[in-house]
Amino acid sequence: AHALYGRAPWGDAVYAHHGSLLKPERERVEASFAQRRTALCVATNTLELGIDIGDVDRVVLFGPPPDVSALVQRIGRAGRRTGRPEVVALAETPARAVRFAFLLDRAAAGDLCGEVGPYHPGSVVQQACTLLYQNKHRTLSTAALIARLPPWQAAYWTQTRLEAALRARR
Repeated sequence: AHALYGRAPWGDAVYAHHGSLLKPERERVEASFAQRRTALCVATNTLELGIDIGDVDRVVLFGPPPDVSALVQRIGRAGRRTGRPEVVALAETPARAVRFAFLLDRAAAGDLCGEVGPYHPGSVVQQACTLLYQNKHRTLSTAALIARLPPWQAAYWTQTRLEAALRARR
């Protein structure tokens, strides 16, 4: 928030919202943000708690939330005026991009999935080892491994990417 303060198009309408702010300061930020036509609020998941901060056009997420319901809660702030939320999902790694894709897909389908565990791309290496152990010839093609993955994982693993991951773990 500090780095963006004073920059166009927000000017002085840049706010920070997080749990370590005193309650009166959090309430001031919420009210000020809600009153502005053009403003930016950089926040932790504190705004996920059902606080009314007015109309939000776009939500930018840095890293995927822990589950589908948290994603829905976070992006539920956007698009109330237009009925169409704008969401920008920023992922630091390819694995987090896959996680975002999965969460967004499930949210669009209305499937909250209950408790969703984190996805670790290294688990495909473990699956490969298990399949090799079960196979008496100790062979396994990357295509056969990809075919055994759920679609949301298989979308991430191209044959080239999978071969590189398996080579790196020799």
